[in-house]
Amino acid sequence: MNAVLHPLIAELSTLTAFVGNGLVLAALVGMIAFAWKQGLFVATTVALGCLAAFLGALAGAVSVSRYLIDLEVPESLALVSAYALVLCGLLLALRAACGRWLPDQAIWMGGLASRIAACCVGGVAGAIVAAAVLIGWTMLPLPASFVLRPGELFWDPGPWALRVFARCAEFDRSRRDRMLGTTGSRSGGTAPASSEPFVDDNRNCVRDPEERFLDRNGDGQFTMPQEAAQPTDGEPAWRPGLLDHYRLAAWRHVMAAHAPQISSEVAVRVEFAALGDGVYRATATDPDGCDVTTFSLEADSVEGGEPSLAIDPLTGVVKLTESEIAAPRRNYTFTVKATDKAGLSDARPVTVAIQGLPDPPANP
Repeated sequence: MNAVLHPLIAELSTLTAFVGNGLVLAALVGMIAFAWKQGLFVATTVALGCLAAFLGALAGAVSVSRYLIDLEVPESLALVSAYALVLCGLLLALRAACGRWLPDQAIWMGGLASRIAACCVGGVAGAIVAAAVLIGWTMLPLPASFVLRPGELFWDPGPWALRVFARCAEFDRSRRDRMLGTTGSRSGGTAPASSEPFVDDNRNCVRDPEERFLDRNGDGQFTMPQEAAQPTDGEPAWRPGLLDHYRLAAWRHVMAAHAPQISSEVAVRVEFAALGDGVYRATATDPDGCDVTTFSLEADSVEGGEPSLAIDPLTGVVKLTESEIAAPRRNYTFTVKATDKAGLSDARPVTVAIQGLPDPPANP
């Protein structure tokens, strides 16, 4: 049975790309033929209606999906259902408005030049229709064999349509770039200290081997940088954008792993009387809300002989060891390291000054 199913599944994957390409071609040819027959006025009206419905569907799908979830629609189907409802509703509303306010007899602009212009407008309308269907397809929770892979399409109008939506919805360039997932192009389109976007199916903040990822740099390997980024004031963490969601054919649980950033001070003063409570507490922030950060002291933080410092990996509290607390030094220098579940880390050198040390006993 497996000898029959495996080739069949591979063929279905090829068939999925074939159907996707056929859908794009059918939409283009169909709308061009419609525009040739109906003329420039009707073609322009239809194209503008399709564009308005598509933009409205993308803008309203998330809000409507929340209401559907409240109505006990499965979360995996809520977004695509909301997208389809808003898209069809707007198309019907625009058609009703055109039927009410436009004349019964369409304005005919005759001549070959008018027909050619109508075909151009019809081609644009066909691209919008094909993009709307392809984007809806990528929202469906389908088995792996039926997932639409936009990279396999001969001509894919999805990215073009999403860019049009971003330009209509957000005029600020930096925010538009974040919406499209094109921020941070210094590392193959990925911001420093963030991984390539991946589908976190089990929502554990770590990419497992079977989870899909977007191979931005084309090396066939999941790119996970090991160095932490320098924090930039006012610059939010990089998040996968609309184009990343579309190219991954996934609109839920898509994320990029970020390195934690140590936020505690680099130099502190501690009173001798408070040594029992610890000499330092490391803190770190992580843009990934589901992540867990652990702390450690790097090997070069121990100055020969017995270790003088110990750190709690969960709380980040650094204490002197029992042998060290009996005869503490005035200054301690060490490096604290914060590491998340994905293995991304940040390190910071720290200096601790002990104040109020008792005077050493006088020599007899």
